[in-house]
Amino acid sequence: MKKTLIHVGLHKTASTFLQSSVWPLLSNFTYLSRPYTQHNHAFNQLQYADDSLYDPDMLKQELAKIPNENLLISDESFSGKPLSFSYINRSIIAQRLHEQFPDAEIILFLRDQNDIIKSHYSSYIKMPFGVKAIDELLYKPKDNYTYKDYLAHPYHFEMSSLYYNTNDVYLHLDCFKYSGLIELYSRLFKKCHVFLYEDFKADPKSIINQIANITGQSIETDFLALKNKSLSPRELEARRKANILSLSIKNRYFRKILQGVMGAVPSSPRESIDKVIKKKVADYYADDNQKLKDLLPNLNWQNYRDKYK
Repeated sequence: MKKTLIHVGLHKTASTFLQSSVWPLLSNFTYLSRPYTQHNHAFNQLQYADDSLYDPDMLKQELAKIPNENLLISDESFSGKPLSFSYINRSIIAQRLHEQFPDAEIILFLRDQNDIIKSHYSSYIKMPFGVKAIDELLYKPKDNYTYKDYLAHPYHFEMSSLYYNTNDVYLHLDCFKYSGLIELYSRLFKKCHVFLYEDFKADPKSIINQIANITGQSIETDFLALKNKSLSPRELEARRKANILSLSIKNRYFRKILQGVMGAVPSSPRESIDKVIKKKVADYYADDNQKLKDLLPNLNWQNYRDKYK
């Protein structure tokens, strides 16, 4: 019986490593991933088009061109986009994937919230528009704008009263409440294989062997080793300041030179990134993480008592 596997992320959970070093080893599967799953019009529509514009037949016609055998599709953006989007396209993607692949099995990796936020911030700063400090990028709604406020001061409001602020680039803390995501995929698909990124980082060969059991094909693991050098807090701050200055320079050539020079000069942030995240997050995920652990009691939570708190 033919099998379809869909790896949906999350972002910052070794997706690129899997896509470049693991999935291509599965010779029994037709493998689809980026850039095809982002730039092909049918797959792009599946993720980003409103229902009034989405044409499911376009994807059916595209899939008809693909060899009719076991299929593995991998794109971390299938789990939605967190930066600015606040995962507003998450459920619609899952539902459309189910409509197209009702018998598919899902592969999903989770990561401790503080760590995944830090990794997202690092990627954001590596972008030319990455100019916000970590406490400015993380968004948590403040006071609600009530009907009473509207009656008293109908034209006076603060942007921070928006629950989801789509007017600027933010990373909303709600993005990393995982229990709803697990419930969504478990409701739509018969099999949702969930892994902890921390397990993968600690022992990649063990996780790859578990994935091999899912695929029904052995995967050579002797060469596997996660390699991902992160920028230090000082390097991130230097890059952020370089981005701020470079945005005022119109000449792309000089802008690139400035970013390279400034980004190479260490600069200490006002407060450590870890401390800012910890302060901002506090116990925001406590209730949801307990629900998550109840949903997935067989994962190795006991190995990471300082995480998923």
